[in-house]
Formats: sequence, C-alpha cells, structure tokens
Amino acid sequence: MKRLEDVGRPKYASSSAGTLAEILIRILSCFFETLRLLHEEIDSQPPDDIIRNVQTIHVYAIKIIPELIEAVRMANSDSPTASIVEAYENLGDLIQYGTQAIIHPTWEYNASFDEIMTTLKTMTRTLGQDTGQAIFSGAPRSFVIITYPIAEEDMILRHAFIAHEIGHFIDSIEGWSRSLLEGQVFHENDRSCLREAVQGQREESDKEREYSEALTMAGAIVSSWIKEGIADFLAVCVLGPAYLLAFDEVSLSPKYSSPKRLSRSHPPGQLRKEIMGELIEELYWASVRSNEVFRKLDQEEQAVFSSVCEWIDAIVQAEPVEFTSIANGPDFSTQVTTAIYSVLARAVRRAIAKLKASQLDRIKQSKWSCTSEDIVDALRLQDLLSHGLTPTELYSDRGRDPSFAAIMNSGWFHFLHEKENYLYFSEDRLEGSSPDQVRDKYASLQNLVAKAVESLHFKREFLRRKGTHGEKNRLQHPHKK
Repeated sequence: MKRLEDVGRPKYASSSAGTLAEILIRILSCFFETLRLLHEEIDSQPPDDIIRNVQTIHVYAIKIIPELIEAVRMANSDSPTASIVEAYENLGDLIQYGTQAIIHPTWEYNASFDEIMTTLKTMTRTLGQDTGQAIFSGAPRSFVIITYPIAEEDMILRHAFIAHEIGHFIDSIEGWSRSLLEGQVFHENDRSCLREAVQGQREESDKEREYSEALTMAGAIVSSWIKEGIADFLAVCVLGPAYLLAFDEVSLSPKYSSPKRLSRSHPPGQLRKEIMGELIEELYWASVRSNEVFRKLDQEEQAVFSSVCEWIDAIVQAEPVEFTSIANGPDFSTQVTTAIYSVLARAVRRAIAKLKASQLDRIKQSKWSCTSEDIVDALRLQDLLSHGLTPTELYSDRGRDPSFAAIMNSGWFHFLHEKENYLYFSEDRLEGSSPDQVRDKYASLQNLVAKAVESLHFKREFLRRKGTHGEKNRLQHPHKK
C-alpha cells in the first residue's frame, strides 16, 4: 500500500487493466485481512490505536480502492465487452446499494466479495456512534470482484454467464445457502440408498467402512453443490433463459473435463441444466403463453418462441451420464459413485425447492429480477437484429426502454432462431457459408447487443443525472422498419 502511495495515481492509472486488476486484488486481500484482524482485536487495543488504524483503512475504502477501480474501468473502456461489464457493475449496486464492483478478464468465470458493513458497524458501536460515523462515512458496503475469460472477451452473449457470479453475490448477502445447510441435508432414504449400493462387498466390516466413506464424501461435497445450485437459480432469476443458454454453450467447451468424473466443487452440467429448465418453465414459459401481449405477436415472433422452447427442451432432456469416479476422491465402484451422485442431486433439488418456497415471491418483486414481460419484449426485439438494428434504436423516442435482461435474451433468441447462420459448439461446422462469413455475422450480432446495452445505460444515466431516474421501464408499442 505504501509503495502504491509513493507511485501516485497518474503513473498507475496508465497501466494495463490486467496489471491494475492484480494490484487491486492484492490490496483488497490485505484490506479484508486487516479488517478481520482489527475486528478480532478491537476490544483489547487502546481506543487511540483503534481510531488511527481505522482511519487508515477508511482512506483506502473511500479513496485508494475506488480510484483503482475507476482506473481499471478506464483501462477497459475500449474493450468490446465494456458495456456488458458496466451493466453488471450497476446491477451489483442495485442488488445492494453501496457496492463497489470491478469486472475484468483473466482466465475463468469467478467471483470474490466481502461485505464490510458488519465489521464497520461493530467498530462503530465500540468507538461510539459519533466517532464511528465520522470515520466510516462514505465507505462502500461491499466490494465485488468478478472475472471472465479473456479469450471470450468479445463473446457478448456468453457474458450472461456472469449472472451466475452475481447469484453468488446475492447468496452471500442473504445467507440462503448457509441457512439451508444448517438443516437436515441428507434424509434417511439417502442413507439407505448408499447402504444398498455397498451391499456387493463380501465382508460386513468392509460394507460399513465403505458406507461410512461414501457418506463422508457426500457430506464433504454437498455444501459446494448447493451453493452452485443456488447461484444458478438466482442467475435464472436475474437473466431468465439467456443464462441457461450461455451456460449450455460454455459447458460444451472442450476445456471441461470428462462428464463421467464427478466434480467435488460443482454439480454435473446436465443436472444443473435440468433444474434450470424446470425453473424457466415455472417462471417464464407458462406466464408468457398466458400474456395478452404475447398473443398479439406476429407469426415470426411466435415462431422464435417455439424455436427457443425446442432448444431448451433438447438441453434439458439430454441423456443422463453414468458417473464412474470422483475427482480427488476414494476409489469407489461405479455403483457407489452413482449412488453418491443420486444422494447429492436430491439434496440440491431439495435445497432449491426450499428456497423457491420461501423466497421466490420476494425475488420476483426485486428490481433486478427478469420477468415474463422481459421475455415478451425480447421476442419483439430480436427481429431488429436481423436488420442490423440494436434492440433500443426504435424505442428511444417513446421514453420507454427494454431492460438489460430483455436485450440479452433478444440476442440469444435471434441467435437460436437463426442458428444455421452461426457457429455453435454443439453442432458441426455449417454448410453453405464460409467460416469468415459466419464469424462476421456472429460478430455483428454481438456488437449490436453490446451497443444496445451501452445505449440503454447511457440514457438511464442521463435521466438519473437529471433527477428523473425511475423504475424498470417496459416496452408498450414496438414497431418495425
């Protein structure tokens, strides 16, 4: 931190986005560790020492770190994905006011965050309300760092996958995964399933040993699987079908390991797709079909809806995989490994069902959630892309704009309906078009979606600064050229 102060902002502000992001992550790591230690020692340290240390931390919270974040943003401003990144940064602040977010390219989709307000409030109580408010006034409530693969920087539609990392952020704020894991994770029939799977052993002692190992292994994995399932659930609530479609494409990437090997950190992709498909049917498809505006869509727009439904059905109904081993786990038989998978899959489904029962109504009322109206908007907007128009161009004069979720879905809907014109991981190379022509058309689609998001943000920021920023806007009377 001292070296950074000595360098000064003008020098580090001219560094690359990657270098700045590395500096930022190191500083945040030190910042959070210092907060944690100070929190633990606050009752044993002299008040003057506490105040001096907290004042130093405050300088970084309201000055140094935000300046670095702004420098990373400026360094990324020419990136093809800048508008998408900005949309997610704004979404983080919408989910929890006072959030400082930074999204930058590395080598994977990932997220890290830390809520500091709990610690700051504890310190405020110890130091006294007046002193605490003076020291912590203006400090962000949370810092969020989200990364995405630099190799996919220009693949705008695939950045719907960032919604999963936003889902982890929501879960960290609400503590849903923690509360779900406090209850009974495995039921008696789960234990019976594991016992039956080890019956092939000859010695009774071997049966008990393997049953105990299998149950221990399931217990070690279930927490991570439930957290990932909840992040998927929330990502669908944030972006609707666009997230599942992005996940399907990303999960078909060759970099993913063999699906027959169970990951200890993430549920199998097919299980995740099945759960998301069921949620999309419940949250969107049924209400879209009953929407009066949907009935007024023209034949082509309804055909797009059918194409998307068919595509998602194919994703969800893929053949199940037989799992033969667990990554970095004991050498269980295929039968026992399959039983462990079944037990974990049921635990994840129960957790999602409990979350839906207790929180879905509240989530659907959130400003950040995708709605069935957004899906209808997307069906209308997607046709503009085929004419080289962004999904915001024809609506700006009406004072009503599509949402971020509607724009991202419009890109995916057009992509799938016209999928013979694009490259797609799950299909063979296309016939009738040269690879260059296909890539040009795909790049054009990505650019139009990015431009639409950029235009949407620009208009809303303009209205906000004029003091007329309102709730989520809706399309009313779209028209075509």
